[in-house]
Amino acid sequence: MNNSVFEATDSADNLDYKIYRDYLNDRQTQNNRSERIKQMMKEHPGKISYTDFRKIKYDTELPLHFKGTAFLDDMQRLDTAKYGDVARFILLLRNWDRKNSVDSKGAAVFLVLTWYFYSHDLITDFYKENRLNSGAYLKALHFVKDYYHKYYRDKEMTLGEIQRFQRGSVDLPLAAYPDVMGAMFLYPDKQGVFNRPMRGDGFVMFVQFSSNGVEIETSQAFGNSNDPKSKHYNDQMQMYVNQQLKHMSLNIDEVLESAVVKYHPR
Repeated sequence: MNNSVFEATDSADNLDYKIYRDYLNDRQTQNNRSERIKQMMKEHPGKISYTDFRKIKYDTELPLHFKGTAFLDDMQRLDTAKYGDVARFILLLRNWDRKNSVDSKGAAVFLVLTWYFYSHDLITDFYKENRLNSGAYLKALHFVKDYYHKYYRDKEMTLGEIQRFQRGSVDLPLAAYPDVMGAMFLYPDKQGVFNRPMRGDGFVMFVQFSSNGVEIETSQAFGNSNDPKSKHYNDQMQMYVNQQLKHMSLNIDEVLESAVVKYHPR
């Protein structure tokens, strides 16, 4: 369930963590990803198609009313009349559908809010109830207001404008958030753009087993090379952003036939 080895796809098959030593299970609560995938599994009773399975993997929506993002629920309920100078940000959060899509203005505000809480050590993980007081929320909203003024000239930005997938000459809008199924956690640069990935998706592999054998599709978030001079330095970034995959074979004859270069790895 993208959370703990003690949890199975069906909760009836979960292992009892209480009979194991504590150091074997440091995750006895849910996070946004594990909670969200449970919701999506319930939306697909019976068999899940391969297409739906891929949609689940790349989902960027946050679960509704979950303790890991309890601060969002609180901030959506803040009185805009009482906090008029930051009312527009409260309204953007209130009207947000919790989907981290590139065209979402609410997701952009939430990303900057998350950065404030994280960089000030107010929120360190999503396994506990992240609820603060109104004073902390007000400081956070003023941080967002100042951030937008300094970097965006007070313009309402979309997530795709402030969160960029960059490497070399490639610069793409990115739909992601640190704790969703399609995860990516990026730090901001000196211009206020979130483009410095710290953790998240890397190598992605989908495997199907059928009467035709094993069918594999993969992608690497950036590319297969760390050499800026290589064409494989960033040649899979567009594919990752588009949630696309490429065929991969374990058949040695097929691999050699399509090989660009053949050499001995000495």
